[in-house]
Amino acid sequence: APATTEPDEGGGGPWDHPGEVEQWRGLVQQFFPDNRVEEALRIIDCESNGDPNAQNPYSGAGGLFQFLPSTWASTAPNAGYAGYSVFDPEANIATAAWLANRYQELGYSYWHAWNCSRTL
Repeated sequence: APATTEPDEGGGGPWDHPGEVEQWRGLVQQFFPDNRVEEALRIIDCESNGDPNAQNPYSGAGGLFQFLPSTWASTAPNAGYAGYSVFDPEANIATAAWLANRYQELGYSYWHAWNCSRTL
């Protein structure tokens, strides 16, 4: 399928992801819609370079999708991951998918929560 440039339709890419990012494809496919998988991998690449233990020393953001501590605390329970570490790859990816879908439900851009959406 051809890639779209429409921000709310998904399907960006295809991109050549580095191995550190590509290793998360299986989990990303479990939680994100098919038309958002390439974009999600691109966000992971931009946010954490695929390092599940990445942490921003200034903001405290952590994990693959770089959740701020306050966002993680309020979002992970809603996604079904209360008590999980932001550094748990499955919890991080699943919570990111929940948050992206929630923003879209509220009428925002799917990738509203991520500064790295500019790379799409």
